Amino acid sequence: MNKLKTACLLTALGCCLVLAGPCFADAPGTWEYYRSHFVSKDGRVIDFFQKKTSHSEGQGYGMLLAVAHKDRASFNRIYKWTRENLMVRTDPLSTWQWGMRINGQWNILDYNNATDGDLLIAWALLDASELWSEPDLAAHALSIIAAIKNALVIKKYGRMVLLPGYFGFSSPEAVILNPSYFVYPAFEKFAQIDNPKFWHTLAAHSVELTFGHSLTPLELPCDWISMNENGVKINEKRSKNFGYEAIRIPLYMAMSDEHKNGLTHFSKYLSFYKTTQLLPNVVDLVDNQISMFMAPAGFYAVFARCCQVIGEKKLSSQLMETAEKKILTEKDDYYSNTLYLLARSVNLP
Repeated sequence: MNKLKTACLLTALGCCLVLAGPCFADAPGTWEYYRSHFVSKDGRVIDFFQKKTSHSEGQGYGMLLAVAHKDRASFNRIYKWTRENLMVRTDPLSTWQWGMRINGQWNILDYNNATDGDLLIAWALLDASELWSEPDLAAHALSIIAAIKNALVIKKYGRMVLLPGYFGFSSPEAVILNPSYFVYPAFEKFAQIDNPKFWHTLAAHSVELTFGHSLTPLELPCDWISMNENGVKINEKRSKNFGYEAIRIPLYMAMSDEHKNGLTHFSKYLSFYKTTQLLPNVVDLVDNQISMFMAPAGFYAVFARCCQVIGEKKLSSQLMETAEKKILTEKDDYYSNTLYLLARSVNLP
């Protein structure tokens, strides 16, 4: 082997060690792959498994990941597409779904907002404002934050409650909630520039609601819950699972400075993994059934991050090793790739 080939081989091996993940820059599990495959040239984050639609959530995730990777150009184009295509309501909130209509035209499919999308976008704007010294981005974030406070946070049954959207989740009889929309690191970020008491109280009440129904053997939170004057219960009509929504609950707690202790609620689930060497993609919390289908890479990356936070370093490495292998087979899975990158790159110490 000549010196040039040897040097190239050593350089490639060095890159693998630095990344501690997929070796090639254009492989799933890298920001380079994500921005070229899931982000269109005009800045739309594409969910291939949902008829190539885009959501405010995805735009927020894309903006956060661009900031985490200090990619100003990608941030700008994702932000520009979001402003021009989703921020068309009369308030500062974004419409939540954009895709192909039945007439074949691509446009907004639902003008209701999704609160997690608005939280993620505002959080990303604040991070970007700090990184690139752009006060206008912070000003835009503040307008979104004010709209969230005014339209989406209500007082109900003695608690502050964050509604999943502007329309359709609150009635005189009950409120419908999605615990994965409680984005704790965003709440903490907002508390730095807005009303700290408001955001700290909302976060504390959100944790109570998240685990207020966790009476199943693994003590897991559900994708969707309902609350009325009698308390909190699983909303079976929407989901009876710990699954593709609720996986973000431990992720956001692991990213949080103030609510990392919430990860203790997942100790039995991690014990199940230690015994079976399986993270299931779905756990049915009503019938107490566990899917034998292996969860996507993003799930493994999330719990690798959680184990890192709670000091289970060996278990963290084991979970991340599985995540790194699985992500290479999930080339079109926007959601798994997003979770994987979030767990590895956002709010790391």
